[in-house]
Amino acid sequence: MEDVSVVAGPRHSTARRRASNGLLGRRDWRKSVAAILVAATTYIGCRTVPLDVAAPPVQNLNASPARTSQLETGRLIFTSSHKCARCHRPKPIVDYSPEYWTQSIMPRESKKAKLSDVEEHYVLAYILTAHAAIPNRPAKR
Repeated sequence: MEDVSVVAGPRHSTARRRASNGLLGRRDWRKSVAAILVAATTYIGCRTVPLDVAAPPVQNLNASPARTSQLETGRLIFTSSHKCARCHRPKPIVDYSPEYWTQSIMPRESKKAKLSDVEEHYVLAYILTAHAAIPNRPAKR
């Protein structure tokens, strides 16, 4: 009879074999995606601006008493989870120029939020008043 000897090599797990081939296993892929999501939410969470900074209260705007209720309504719509803030947090007003708010943001976003003409007017009045009251800060656009 012939002597057949079996040489047993070290056993490697499937994940280790896949990693040595340059392929990620399912668990490794999920861990990578989870790490990216955690990093992204941490970055976004650290970037958020408090609501009173993004949309200053009307009493801080030095508005005339006759316009206060109109501006309060505009701010309420701008910060409401039923209208503007339904899809995203309120954007800081000073990050964009009054022209950009008027010509680009409001026409597009008022359609998405399904604002009436009166509601759009109130929100725009609030934004322009707040922008004028906040100390000069360079706008993104």
